[in-house]
Amino acid sequence: MVNKNKFFLMRMAIAVFASISIISINGSSTTSGAGFGFSTGVVKLHTEQNKKKVTLVYSLKNGYGIQKDGPHEISIYKISKKKFSSKSGAKGIVQDGKLVKKLKPVKFSGWTAKADKDYFSKVKPVYISVRAKKSEVYAVTSKIYYCSFSDKFCSVEVIEKILK
Repeated sequence: MVNKNKFFLMRMAIAVFASISIISINGSSTTSGAGFGFSTGVVKLHTEQNKKKVTLVYSLKNGYGIQKDGPHEISIYKISKKKFSSKSGAKGIVQDGKLVKKLKPVKFSGWTAKADKDYFSKVKPVYISVRAKKSEVYAVTSKIYYCSFSDKFCSVEVIEKILK
């Protein structure tokens, strides 16, 4: 069982180290879902977009839980087609994009993990209202904090994805 108090300092150290790693990496991420820093593909993002809202569906591997009280972040950016290049990755999203909406901290709801009541084993979709035009390109960046129940470690998943 993952003990919340026992791993608090570990989570803080990981968050600080992840922030430093994110700042020092120059565009080494991809826009296909997996991010950079500590990202390991534990948390996956599926997106759906229509004219008025963006639906974000997060899923995670078995044996992991998303922290209920984690400082999760989700940001939506409008990207200029003229400036953005897929080679720029997340750096291009943040530098060349215009921040449209930011949720911090994100309060997920979902199914409590059997291994520990402080974690979700599955989360409900997140709906974000956005007035989108067909000619505009949007991207989502997110930081999701999770823990492994069997290996007793916590980390952060950084995900960037172009919305299509």
